[in-house]
Amino acid sequence: MKILLDLGNSRLKAALLHSTPQGLQLTHPFAVAYEHHHSWTHWLQHILPNDSQTPIEAIGISVATDNQRLHVENSLRSFHCPIHWLDARTPNPLIHNAYEQPAQLGADRWFGALGAFYQFKPHPHQALIYCSLGTATTIDTLLPTSAVPQLPTPPSSKPWTYLGGLILPGPFLMYQSLDQHTARLRSEQGKVQDFPTNTRSAISSGIAAAQIGALAQQIRQAQQYCPNHPVRVVCSGGGWPLIAAAIERLITQWPHLYTGPQPQLHYYEYAVLLGLGSATMPISTDDTPPPALTR
Repeated sequence: MKILLDLGNSRLKAALLHSTPQGLQLTHPFAVAYEHHHSWTHWLQHILPNDSQTPIEAIGISVATDNQRLHVENSLRSFHCPIHWLDARTPNPLIHNAYEQPAQLGADRWFGALGAFYQFKPHPHQALIYCSLGTATTIDTLLPTSAVPQLPTPPSSKPWTYLGGLILPGPFLMYQSLDQHTARLRSEQGKVQDFPTNTRSAISSGIAAAQIGALAQQIRQAQQYCPNHPVRVVCSGGGWPLIAAAIERLITQWPHLYTGPQPQLHYYEYAVLLGLGSATMPISTDDTPPPALTR
């Protein structure tokens, strides 16, 4: 049995990974803010077997502070559970990482993109965008290697290529920035409108416009390289509720705004954990993704 851990900037996510005849299965998903760390210990007590003979290990990624990471390590140590930390240099048998320096790529971006890929299995000629709406918003793109533009990294024989993408402040961080650095604006949420007539709506609409504007740009960029199939967009992260309606509206209105197929939109909360689970899969050289992990 394995524990999968995703230590983000503001929250810890975890799940158990089991091997079944149908493939790998993700169970007991859990998420908590770091200030409620006691819930993490209670979760461990609940899910770990009383039988000390059952082998347990943890696999994780972290973009958290050293203190937060140390707390997690100490908690696992009390249950005799070793942990192995992975980063974006972890190879994948199907996806080439074209980041110039993979060691500097956030592990959450790499494994989130892998999880989105394995969960939603894009068509061999379809682009996939993984948009994580956390403390920071990251928008990353996977393309079929045959469609990839010329890159400084060496060409790959793997069928897919991770191209990297954008980083910008997430929705909550944008609200906090206005709240902390302006005298008269507060981080109260309002209705998203085309032409807001009150300050709360103006702030919420501006933040939504910034987020979906960046996403729309990356969709259009990816569409150029895979013009015959809709871009598959997978969103995750705690900021999703703040701008979900705006993103859904963008996708609905897409045929009236842009040329090309209407993008396919999905929300999946556990993409990073799924990507971590993929690191335990047997190495395969064929171009068919391994079975998707299931909750």
